[in-house]
Amino acid sequence: EFAPVSLFLDKVCGVRLYAPTESEPSESELWLALSPESQVTVGALDVFQRPFFAKTAFSTGSFKRNQEWNRINSMVSEGAALRASHTIINYLKPEKYHEKHPQLFPMAANGTRPRPSGSTWNPCLADADLAASVVMEEIRALMKSSTPPPDYVSLGCMDCAFDCKCPVCQESMQRHKGSYSNLYYTFLNKVAVACRREFPGLWIT
Repeated sequence: EFAPVSLFLDKVCGVRLYAPTESEPSESELWLALSPESQVTVGALDVFQRPFFAKTAFSTGSFKRNQEWNRINSMVSEGAALRASHTIINYLKPEKYHEKHPQLFPMAANGTRPRPSGSTWNPCLADADLAASVVMEEIRALMKSSTPPPDYVSLGCMDCAFDCKCPVCQESMQRHKGSYSNLYYTFLNKVAVACRREFPGLWIT
């Protein structure tokens, strides 16, 4: 395992590789941080660090340019198979919930909430309690119908811009410098609290 060496380089020597690089030296130097000191004095070390993640992977980690980055950042290759995917709308299906809960779907500029199609949309999370309640219905059904039950559920935002024009979402985004994160994590924390109570050990990614 390269993890102890990576930890030593980072914490003791100040050597960090912030992004994958090409093989050209000029490109490598762009993302490589080195200590300004020409010498490093190392005393006694007694360090134990538990990995923060059960397992980590880089979706393009097999590319040659990314392998060194994987190695120096100690990607954990063994453990529970957890994936973080763009799947939040799988738990808020328009065909199932749009008629009953149109407020969960993004408002257009004209004030309507058309039923979305495809996968290039993110939900309206102005009512975080309702969104969390509906998602928990889906998680309960998933846990009940799956044998064995899954180790995790992924509630990642879709890979597209957040475009809800409702006053609550717009006000939140303006207050947080255009970011959707406060709306998203308020909702996600509610789901996490409910999952911890009902399904201890279930990961949310």
